[in-house]
Amino acid sequence: EDDSTDVPLAAFNKYSLSTFESKANFLDAYASYGLSDYSSILLGLDYRKQSIAQTYFSVSSFGPFEDTPIQHEDAGTNNTSLYSTVLLANEKLGLELGGRLNSHSEYGANFSYTINPSINITEDLSLYGFYATSFKNPSLYQLFSIYGNLDLKPEKSDNIEIGAKWNDKPSGINAGVSWFNRNHEDKIGFLSSDAPPYGQYANIDWEKVQGFEISLNKTFQYLSLNLNETILNGSFGTNEGEEFELIRKPKSQLNIGATLHPSDKWNVSLNYQHLSKRNDRFFSNQTFMTEMVELEAYSLVDLDFNYKLSTCLRAFAKVSNLFNQTYTEVYGYQSRPINFRLGLSWN
Repeated sequence: EDDSTDVPLAAFNKYSLSTFESKANFLDAYASYGLSDYSSILLGLDYRKQSIAQTYFSVSSFGPFEDTPIQHEDAGTNNTSLYSTVLLANEKLGLELGGRLNSHSEYGANFSYTINPSINITEDLSLYGFYATSFKNPSLYQLFSIYGNLDLKPEKSDNIEIGAKWNDKPSGINAGVSWFNRNHEDKIGFLSSDAPPYGQYANIDWEKVQGFEISLNKTFQYLSLNLNETILNGSFGTNEGEEFELIRKPKSQLNIGATLHPSDKWNVSLNYQHLSKRNDRFFSNQTFMTEMVELEAYSLVDLDFNYKLSTCLRAFAKVSNLFNQTYTEVYGYQSRPINFRLGLSWN
């Protein structure tokens, strides 16, 4: 509710009142069965019922205005899923097969699945891979708001990853490397138009991403060191043929951490994160068009401290953005300066 008595001359509304409501019911039932020493199966049922309601009223120089309300009985969905996972594994080989049959009250039925094989080359070295399809249902707002579209399809993606893991327990070293590829289709975006309400949600975008991830961890008697980096490359575009560089996704993200734990009572951690330059898009009020902008690279340092006061009580302190760096995650929005958190945890 905006009932401020201080109304700027350029303000469109002198008074406005918006209400938003949501209802959600979830039920998830599953059971796991051991078929043998080397195999098991999981069966499950997932049911979700959701609805929204909203109203809008305003008073301006044109007089009062009341938008058409959205009622719960007119803006709801039911979603039922049957899913199963079969796991086959022995000391050398492993295979996981999974599937989900989904039924949605608006767009109908769809199916997703996962294939995940693995092999232990030695006691320390293992290889793995997976291929998986996935989906994301349109939100209630995207379906039933004034900009909603009941013909929306779920967003869907194909995902591939191949990797290796090495864990040498005597030396305290473990490492991993992986390559991944993801193709994202039917992404939901906002399609502008010249007629009221001047836009509608539609399946208009796609995204393709691939990259490498590396990780390295070393444990000493009183010290643990870790490092990981993700190298990313990709693009996104529209079904009309436009193509752009990825948005808010750095081509390189590096994390380095060190944890000192001289006793069971306390430990202190220092973590460094670096993100390379990224792109962002924003709507310009000067040109009335969506424009591209480059976000500068930035680095952050965080400090954590934990102390065990007793068997049940622990004290902790955390300093985020230790050196008070100014950086941008989303164009036009400020990010957190240096901030502190102190607390007690009882278990």
